[in-house]
Amino acid sequence: MPRPVAESNIKLTNGDLIVNDKNTPSFNKLTNLYSVSKTLRFELRPQFSTLEHIKDNKIIQKGEELKSHYEIFKKILDQVFIKLIDDSLDHTYFDLKLIEQFNDLKIKPREQFTEKDATNLRSLKDVMKKQIDKNLDSPEKKSIFKDPANFLLDNINQYSDIINSQRQSIEAFKRQKGYLSGYLQNRQNIFDRTTNETSVAFRIVEDNLPIILNNQMILSRFLNTIADKDSLLTQIKSAIEKLGANINFETFFELDYFNRTLSQSGIEKYNLLISGKTTDQNTKLKGINELVKEYIDQHQGEKLKKIKLKKLYKQILSESTTSSFAFDIIDTNEDLMEMIGNFLQLAYERVKEKISFLEKIESLKDHNQNSTIDLIQVYIERRNLKRLSSYIFKEFDFIEQKLEEKFVAQFSGKLTKKALDSYRKKQNFSLQEVYNGLQGIQYELNDNNASAQDLFLSGIPDFIYHGLDCHLQNLLEKVQSENLLFQEISQLQSKNIEQNSFHHPTFDQKSISGIKEILDFYKTFQVNLSLFNINQEDGKVELDPEFYSDFDELYSDLREIIPVYNKARNYLTKKPFSTEKTKLTFDNSYLLNGWSKRKEKSCFGTIFKKDQKYYIGIINSQTKTKDTLFEPHNFSESLQDQDCYEKMNLYFLSDLKRDFPHKYFSEKWDKKHHIPAELHKKYEYYRQDKNKDEQKADLTYHHELIAYYQNCLSKDEECQIYNFKLKDPKSYANVSDFLADLTPNTYRMDFTKIPESYIKKLVDDGKLYFFQLYSKDFSENSKGKPNLHTLYLKAVFDQINAEKFNYSYKISGEAEIFYRPASLECKVTHEKNKPIQNKNKNNHKKESVFSYDLLKDRRYMMDKFFLHLPIELNRTPLHSKDSVINQEVNQIVKLRSKNYFLGIDRGERHLIYLVLIDEDGKIIKQQTLNQISNQYKNQNGETETVTTNYHDLLDAKEKQRKESLQEWQTVENIKELKAGFLSNVVNEIGKIITEYQPVIMLENLNTGFKNSRIKIEKQVYQKFEINFPNILGWANYIYRHDKTTTKSQMFEMLKQPSNSIVENYILPWCGDESDFDTVMDALNDPANRKDLGAFYTPLPYVKEATKLVRQAISSLPKGMDYVILDRCAGTGALEHYLTEEELSHVILNTYEIKEWLVLYNKYIGKVRAIIPPLSMVKAVKGNLVTGGDALAEEFLSIPMETDGKHNTLQEVIDDKNVAIIGFENPPYSSELARAQEGNIKSKDKYSYIRKLMSDEFTGDSSHAKDLLNQFVWSFEKYFMRSEHDYYILFAPVKYWKSVGLMKKTFVDGFLANRGNFKAQESSVLVAQWKNEVDTITESLTVPAKEIWKDDKKWGTGKGAAVIDVPEDAILKDVKHVTVRKVYKTLGEYYSKKLKTDVLSKIATGYDGREVSLKSYGKPVYNDNILAVIEASGFGTTPQDIRMTRIAIYHGRGSQVRTTNYAEQTALFVAKQYPQRKWYERDIYYTTADKGDLYKKDIDFLRKSTLWTCISQKNHCLSFHGSDGKFYNNEMCLDENSLVRKELVEQEKYGKLDRADLMLLGVFDELLELAKDTPEYNSKYNYGTYQIELEINTSYKDGNGKKIFNNEKVNTKLKELKTRLADYYENELESKLFEYELLK
Repeated sequence: MPRPVAESNIKLTNGDLIVNDKNTPSFNKLTNLYSVSKTLRFELRPQFSTLEHIKDNKIIQKGEELKSHYEIFKKILDQVFIKLIDDSLDHTYFDLKLIEQFNDLKIKPREQFTEKDATNLRSLKDVMKKQIDKNLDSPEKKSIFKDPANFLLDNINQYSDIINSQRQSIEAFKRQKGYLSGYLQNRQNIFDRTTNETSVAFRIVEDNLPIILNNQMILSRFLNTIADKDSLLTQIKSAIEKLGANINFETFFELDYFNRTLSQSGIEKYNLLISGKTTDQNTKLKGINELVKEYIDQHQGEKLKKIKLKKLYKQILSESTTSSFAFDIIDTNEDLMEMIGNFLQLAYERVKEKISFLEKIESLKDHNQNSTIDLIQVYIERRNLKRLSSYIFKEFDFIEQKLEEKFVAQFSGKLTKKALDSYRKKQNFSLQEVYNGLQGIQYELNDNNASAQDLFLSGIPDFIYHGLDCHLQNLLEKVQSENLLFQEISQLQSKNIEQNSFHHPTFDQKSISGIKEILDFYKTFQVNLSLFNINQEDGKVELDPEFYSDFDELYSDLREIIPVYNKARNYLTKKPFSTEKTKLTFDNSYLLNGWSKRKEKSCFGTIFKKDQKYYIGIINSQTKTKDTLFEPHNFSESLQDQDCYEKMNLYFLSDLKRDFPHKYFSEKWDKKHHIPAELHKKYEYYRQDKNKDEQKADLTYHHELIAYYQNCLSKDEECQIYNFKLKDPKSYANVSDFLADLTPNTYRMDFTKIPESYIKKLVDDGKLYFFQLYSKDFSENSKGKPNLHTLYLKAVFDQINAEKFNYSYKISGEAEIFYRPASLECKVTHEKNKPIQNKNKNNHKKESVFSYDLLKDRRYMMDKFFLHLPIELNRTPLHSKDSVINQEVNQIVKLRSKNYFLGIDRGERHLIYLVLIDEDGKIIKQQTLNQISNQYKNQNGETETVTTNYHDLLDAKEKQRKESLQEWQTVENIKELKAGFLSNVVNEIGKIITEYQPVIMLENLNTGFKNSRIKIEKQVYQKFEINFPNILGWANYIYRHDKTTTKSQMFEMLKQPSNSIVENYILPWCGDESDFDTVMDALNDPANRKDLGAFYTPLPYVKEATKLVRQAISSLPKGMDYVILDRCAGTGALEHYLTEEELSHVILNTYEIKEWLVLYNKYIGKVRAIIPPLSMVKAVKGNLVTGGDALAEEFLSIPMETDGKHNTLQEVIDDKNVAIIGFENPPYSSELARAQEGNIKSKDKYSYIRKLMSDEFTGDSSHAKDLLNQFVWSFEKYFMRSEHDYYILFAPVKYWKSVGLMKKTFVDGFLANRGNFKAQESSVLVAQWKNEVDTITESLTVPAKEIWKDDKKWGTGKGAAVIDVPEDAILKDVKHVTVRKVYKTLGEYYSKKLKTDVLSKIATGYDGREVSLKSYGKPVYNDNILAVIEASGFGTTPQDIRMTRIAIYHGRGSQVRTTNYAEQTALFVAKQYPQRKWYERDIYYTTADKGDLYKKDIDFLRKSTLWTCISQKNHCLSFHGSDGKFYNNEMCLDENSLVRKELVEQEKYGKLDRADLMLLGVFDELLELAKDTPEYNSKYNYGTYQIELEINTSYKDGNGKKIFNNEKVNTKLKELKTRLADYYENELESKLFEYELLK
């Protein structure tokens, strides 16, 4: 229940955001919070004789030459990188165990592949990728990225084969590294495993390793099925020898062979084995694929399925041989025709070759008689089912809907949401599956009902050819006709090979239409055929090798139409002008890298202004007086009557932490000013020893250093311009604080007047190039509002920027100048003085007349220069990236007296629709922005209102563009129209924001929304930039869309949003992942997010527990102060029912940043203290807060956000007049402890409390691993120090029952159902402990309480909506449960290994089947060992007990021998206790507390043995081991087993009673039924488990119903399981409790 906000003042992280009752907070304060970088773009117009000097000095020519050298140098560097990669990979070797683990996971059947397997596979891949990246990280690589040109020149002999005669291109970049920055950044991705497809690691691990493993499996299976295996092997070995592969064929099947295929040379050798090659003498040397194909063709009687091994992908940067990429860019008509001709030849040959394959598809029309396709092993992806369904049934979801209905029906109303969600994620459906799913469904077609099954299969061939104007019978004829049409176009084009002077296409419209028709045919054919193209879901579908071998060959060639089609269309529809630019360097690689006055002579540039216009001057590199060029003595005449420019003088200290030591501890400074020797010595101590942290130095050193820096500043003439306000050194906490205090004042700007005549003279003398920064806003005829770039530029140099905002707008370095030559002939579009119709029909002025000629695309008719000028907004932001901006916004919203909300909806009927409401839901304003009105002054000075209908304009533009696209005509730009609309939209919204300061709400950009917006031209979204405030939102949006997305894929999507779910919403992110280091854990993908152990605590249980708190408070002496401590408060659920008075005693702590924010907003001003305080909150170790770790050594001394009574917890502990009442629900599991430790460096692997507990705890030190135990032990140790201290604790009872913690007096409590905590059902003890020692009590009796509502038990478990347990739900006592302490585990009864035992050569898994031995396991073998069981620990879950015929691979467990099997089965029986009720779980433990008394009860031993040998939970199997031994199952009651002979026939443990005989009789009946099945093996002794596993097999019929091959066996198995459960309850349970095997 929400409470009113406390009336006390609330201080937010921004110092001037102070809110109280008399002050209504405003969003106006939420400014200058983050710095933002922008790049301004302007035209540069040469002034005076600048252009002549540019031409004379060949500035443009040099830029174009450098551009040409750049293309060459890139190719050289690529070859160097290839060599570097190959050399590194040739020395990379993966441990065989890694490959084995990878293979085990990849071949695991899909139905057995768990989420844990998926996690393990991801971890395994990451380990392998890290190894690759580490090997690639060589000194050579670092040197190349640091200075590529000089590296190559210094190592020219090493790379002579690559460099050849291209040294000139390398020399060109000796001083031009900045030119390469984009290229080098791109190439860095190759060596970074997180960049996915672009990295070497991804190519090896994700692409090629699965191919190799799959090829090995396919070929191995094939060789084991053929009759003449030896003959084929001989041919393959001979072929390998001829190919010169230099390997034994046997090694091809070894997993270790993968290590030979990492580099490109290894890949080429592998692919050579697969495909063979043609020699220079035109002789074909066959590869494995061809030899296998020949064998299949020659042995048709064997009815073998075709297989085809897949070739490996080439290594990153290696050359591609694909025909369509022969031209990276189509530059000429000849290039285009050659590319298309190559493709048509390839396509014709492949289609002709695959006619027989297409005939197979055609046979689906007669599937009942002649179909040659295996419907079970040919698949269609879900997305392609929609296409097929739309074509056949005219409804895109008809097939999917019918399949889902069939799936749901088989569950008879018991379908779970999880099962349905899993089904809906399924991507691939076999033809058989779809065919079966349509059984019995009639579809009305042409007024007749037809079978949907028949329509489905017969419709597939028709679908393949729809839109092609042909069918299979005349396909080749159609292909030939398209080729003839292309030949006609080629002949016509050869007669007209000239192109215009600007290299634009010269095809006539008829030829363009012909080319489009040809390529449309193949594009349609490829798209239709993609019906069978599937994502194999990591190999989890079984494909028909023959069908997909043919399909892959045909489809892979037809897919070449995609780049061919795109390049042809782009060439033929390209704009008649070129936007290509050349970067100019003016003979200086550092050109415009900086603007400060001291950088003018090295960066050559500065800014001028005059008459509200701006100019840039670039000093000629040949000018000798660069540093004094603009000094006043150069223009001695008076400035008063001169027309002057104002030159910018910029003073900027970019990095004080670097600059101060560099300058003030230099030899130069020491000689002039003398550095204090002792301080210099200390400084050098910290500088030279990287392990010493200067920030941790004593305070005296910091104050000495600050005082020294202040002294230096007073002497440094260059720094006087900054006018630093220096404070007492002792007022700073450290040097960093001092430097941070100076930083806002490290940017200053002033201007010097320079006569225009002097500037002109410099230009005329060739010493200076001078340009005006130009845009339409600087035109003499400019009207309307200036654009943002102009506004930003003016703001940088505005006096208000300096005086009022302390230079919030800052000019940045690394500006660039570009040149774009003219690419259109000058041609008048509309002559002057002739009327022209206005496009806006709502304009009162229907036509306009211009006194000058109009030239369409005039800007491309002349040479242009451009400036790209970076600036920074919010130079010194008030917030760091650690700031909690959401908290501040929420506080303002909460405290404002009146809130407004502006809803913005974007669609098609309304491009933008606005609704403004108040907090009561009343509509204040609503409007559509389809039409936007603006007011203008007409020629008579009168105000006119002009309304522009942007909806109609965009609609018309959309239709025009669509027609152009369809006809391959040049597509008109729509960008300007959209931008104009958006600028008006922003203006309209801005008016509302200014007046009402509303909270703005946008609609959720979900997939359904996106799919509903089909008309792309009217999507008018302003794309977002990714930054610190919004990264979490975008990450979660991506994860919600696809929960399988990894964090690396998410970041890649942000960097390259095209073709992803965010492409329409964000701009490509160009930052670094380190920008988000403080929230990196919060950005983890769903599969890897670590659970910190917090559980939701249902309110009814909180209410009941609050009573225990109040009992403790009421027992205190009158007037005694107390605190209620919750060290793991989460979001403060436990404190929900505390009164204001009780809350004023509460101290809260939590460790997770998002929880801390909620806690702080909820309870600040109400509780006594919060740990850590706001001042310390910054995210560390991912999403954890500094000072919030309750298990850390410094926790007791962490300052608290407090009311002032106690500043730390240690002060509370030391105050004997204060009682401490703990009220906590800590994390429960040891897995969570490990998860937490996974976030900590190895040197600090365990928490302080864990280390301390391991040393001091008198019990088993392994219990210290558990977070729960650490919390309980630390509370008992530190906070229970007087008789008035209490601990009210939510936790599983193990801490008291088995661990031995909390040896205190139990006062009161109850059991809660953990299933209501959004977990599995089990017991949680809510207990009140008083600080009085109690070492005597052995048992506790408490009520078990369930949550009920409306006479029904409330839902439990992970899948139920248990978070929504209502406050008015009640608790019901359902049982009084007695909890007893336990001391010894069943491990006490384990049998010992014998001297005669030997190491086993084989082992089993938990399922009883043989598995590979592990290096760390030492399983033993002996003829007298009948089985091995694991039954250690106190628990009774399935993971706590296992029984197999021989040792499990890790070698642990107890040996069940011929001499002890009856005693050992009692352990197995004890562990099988069913725990039917939630209040039995985590309460009933197995123990050895009563010693071996049970061994004397012969009846109990007999019954334990009988039940164990018949139970299906006994996983002993009969099998032939790979070591040559036959392992028969003796731990069963087959008539031939050893145990049956001794137990039944010899009555070794007494005579079987009636209950025994009845159970045995049912088993015997099952055994007889099993003997009558074809699967029965007379050599085996069968137990129930093996019968169920190998004989009770099943399949699914056409309706998906499960059919058992041996129905009688299945029925008898069900009966036996029921009898086993009854026998356990009636014959064994009471004895288990009597002998305390269960307690």
